Parts: sequence; C-alpha cells; structure tokens
Amino acid sequence: MSRKISIAVAFFLLSTIFGQFNYDASAEDEIPEWGFYVYMAGDNTLYDELTDDLNEMKMVGSSDELDIVALTDKINDNDSHLYHIQKHNLVETNLSEVNNTWERELDMGDGDTLRDFLIWASDNFPAKRKILVIWNHGSGWEKVAEDGYSYLTVPEIKNSLNEYREVTNQSPFTLIGFDACLMGMFEIMHELKEHANMIHGSEAYEPLEGWTYNNLLYKLKRNLSDEELAYHVVNDYVESYRNGSVYTSYSVTASVVSTNNLESLWNELDNFSSELNSALPIFKDEINNARDNTQRFDQNPNYRDLYDLTIQVEQNLPLVSVREVARNLREEINRTVIFEDHWIKPGKLNVERAKGMTIYFPTEGVKSGYGNLGINQSKWFDFISNYETPVQPKSNFEIVNTKGTDTGTGHNDSVHISATFEGEASKLILNMLNPNGEIIETIVQNVEGNSIVNITVQPNKSGNYSIELTLYSDNGLLQDYYYEENIYIDLNLP
Repeated sequence: MSRKISIAVAFFLLSTIFGQFNYDASAEDEIPEWGFYVYMAGDNTLYDELTDDLNEMKMVGSSDELDIVALTDKINDNDSHLYHIQKHNLVETNLSEVNNTWERELDMGDGDTLRDFLIWASDNFPAKRKILVIWNHGSGWEKVAEDGYSYLTVPEIKNSLNEYREVTNQSPFTLIGFDACLMGMFEIMHELKEHANMIHGSEAYEPLEGWTYNNLLYKLKRNLSDEELAYHVVNDYVESYRNGSVYTSYSVTASVVSTNNLESLWNELDNFSSELNSALPIFKDEINNARDNTQRFDQNPNYRDLYDLTIQVEQNLPLVSVREVARNLREEINRTVIFEDHWIKPGKLNVERAKGMTIYFPTEGVKSGYGNLGINQSKWFDFISNYETPVQPKSNFEIVNTKGTDTGTGHNDSVHISATFEGEASKLILNMLNPNGEIIETIVQNVEGNSIVNITVQPNKSGNYSIELTLYSDNGLLQDYYYEENIYIDLNLP
C-alpha cells in the first residue's frame, strides 16, 4: 500500500515539476518581443508636445509583440501619470502601485523616479528586448529630464540603471534613446555603455516634435535585428523632417552607436589626446584653429563633432604622430557608429560634417560637473584641463645641417643631422618620410646637454625625402619642432 502511495506521490511530483517547467517555457514564449519604456519629463515648456507624442504612440499601441509603457509629468500640479499605451487608448495605473510613497506629482529629475519606473515596467510588462527612451529637454553631459529646478545628470542615470538591474537582474537594454537635444556625445555613450547594446543621441538640437513614434513603433517586430532597429530609429526621425511631414525650424542630426566598440574608441581617444597634449606648447594656435573649424552646433559652442575634429587636426598640425592617431581615431568612430544621418534645413545651421557624436572641448576651463563623469579618467580630460594653461616657450632649436651628405662618391647618399638648442629637452624623435608621407625610419634618442651630433640616416632608395625632428621634455611636452622636405638622396647604385 505504502509503495503504491509513494509511486503515486512521485508521479504527482514529477508531473508537477515538468508541468511547471512546461508552463514556464510557454510563459516565456508568450512574453512580448519588445518592451518600449518612455520616461516623459514634460514639466516644462514641452508639456504640449508630450500629449502629441502620446497620441502618436496610441496610433500604434501595444500588441502581442510590443508593450508601450510611459511615465509622464506635465506642467501643472498633480498631473503625473503612468500609462500602458494601447491602440487609441491609455490604460492608467495608480502611481502608488509603483511606489507606495508616490503621489500625483513626481519629480522626474530624481534618479529614484527613473529607477522605480523601470523596476515596475520590467516586472509588469516584461519583454525579451527592451528600449528605454528618456524624453525631454537635453543639454548634453550637463543635464536632461528637467523638472522645475531639478534634472537628471548622466551619472545619476547610470546609478539608476545600476540599481534597477541589481534589483531585477535584467539584461542590458537593446537600445537607450534620448528624445532630447544635444545628447549624442561620446561622454554620455561611454558612461552608459554597460546598460545597453546600442545608444542613440542627437548632436544638435531636436525640434520640439522630437521622434515620430507612429513611424517607428509598428516596425518593432520579432525578427527585427539591432542594425535594422538602429536604421529605423535614425532614418524615421530624420526623414520625417527632411520630407516635410513634420515641421522644424532646425537642421537635424541623429546616430546610434554600438556599445561593444566604445572601449576601443576610448583607447584611440586616449592616444589622440596624448599627442595633442604633448603638442600644446608649440602648436596651441594650430590646435585652436582646428577646433574653431570643427563642426559645431550653435546651441553649445563647446560641443564639437569628434570625427570632424580629427580631420581638422590632421589638416592643421604637421606632426606625423598626431596625424597618425587622428586617422586611427576616425577609423574607430566609423566602426562604432552603426548608423548616422542628418539633414540641413535651408537657411539654417549647416550640419553636413556631423558624423555621429560630439565631444566637450572648452577653451576657458572645464566645468565642475564634467569631472563627475567617467571621462575624468581619460587623457582627453587631461588635455582639455591643460588647454587653458599658458603655453611654454620654445627651446630655440637650431639645426646645424640636414643636407644630404657626400661620402666621397660625389653624391648625397645619406642625411647627417646636428643641432644645438636651449631649454631642458630630454628626448629627440627623428622621422624620415618618403614622398608619400610614410615613415620609413624612426630614431629615438635621449638628449644630454644642449646638442645632438652626427645623427645619420640613409634610405634604401634614391629620391626626395623629408625629415621631422621633435624635442620633448621629461614630462612629454613638445619643446620644439623642425621639418625639412625635398632632401634629395642619390645612392648612385649601378
């Protein structure tokens, strides 16, 4: 009897276990592919646009494959709302269900509000892939989601995302998008890279109408790839203004980057920054000219397109090492930006050289809040911190001889270099370049005293060559620079 009972109990337990397993698998299959969570901070001049964008979302609405959830706040008191957006309908949830301390007026500039919204949204509307949109005025790395005198900083957003994921054990978002001005910055993208596969931003102002949600949301289907999503987010936004279906008084920009490449981009930016920092004492004017000519955005003159900056630096600075790291950084930006587009409104700001992300490049000192970002650990931070420092004088470098040297054959078959200088240089770097500007030989030599004597270089082919000499101090700053081209070498080979 007991044996029969044991078998029955065992069968019941196994049935329960496997039944539950099958139920969970089925439940997982029933989870929508997409969760679209929108944090709409409209307690400011954008309160009318908030209603317009909710109406755009209602045109598509939630479905079996998509849940659209929005936390909203407008300009009046006691007008915060939490909506599950359905087709032609808003289904409201009591705010106390999210947090029992919440009342009808939320502070959208409080990171805890963002955190609690995301915890509730992912618990009540789970999805296989999730998109977070932060909606509001934006001022780049300085602030977003303004609510009266309150606002979110990028480190606050990062902390909110950290806490949200610790509580829920959620994977990174497929996309974090900013329906806000000036948020397409390297510093922002790198700060949030652990929390999303892709990050979207605009380098320039966004028009008041922002994203056209009705164009985007219906495309969120099960088989949509990340690359296709990036394309639609950027293209649908820019195209709606380009084709005139939505009015704008601005030119528009947008891009989506892959967070997987941002660490490599950080490393290339460090190399670029180190070279610029070293060159400051001699080439401050040239660097400043490069900055002045870089694509800017009228709303904040200290935000410059990073890609275009590398082009301007390469064109303005003669240093071979600087040109090389500029090209390397540009290549890494190309690998990082998944999709970028822009449109120039006739008569408005020319954004033709917008390539996906800006970087903060002030000329009169770094604002205090910038040091709270992770970028404070980069060499870019060191460079812009040093930028306003008075330029050190040159070392009075004087070349004795860089002409081809006749070694008894009647032909100049090598280059002999001697020089004297004043100052405290400790290292010399000599580059010989072929007619294509490629380095064919590099000599690095420690310097003692105030002279260098009898440095000889000899190429293996006859032709015209150039010599670049750079002197550096102990702290790596460029003390002086010398360049001579069209040095003819004739090896007199049979």
